[in-house]
Amino acid sequence: MNRILATIAAAAILALPVAAAAPKIEEAAKVFATVEADQKRLGTFCEMFKNMTLAEAEQDEKKAQDLEQKIDTSMKELGNDFITAWELQAEIDADSPDGKVYFAAADKLMAKCPR
Repeated sequence: MNRILATIAAAAILALPVAAAAPKIEEAAKVFATVEADQKRLGTFCEMFKNMTLAEAEQDEKKAQDLEQKIDTSMKELGNDFITAWELQAEIDADSPDGKVYFAAADKLMAKCPR
């Protein structure tokens, strides 16, 4: 009897659908896809991403501050939906299922920028 119950319980667990990403993660992925599809927003994003890369390596404090200002301007141009989606990365474990969905969408967007 216990073996039958264990088998039924195991079958029920295996039959459960895989959980979808959290709604805020799905929304962020949609925002990234929207930016990717809009050439103007994509150009703004790529400029922002380039400036982020430069700012990380910049040793001169004044130049780094100038780059940060350009990044802030680009973020505002991309809109509140993008800012919310981008800032979500600070809350996400990259190895979690949600993290994998989020960072795959972000990586896809970043891959559209020239290197």
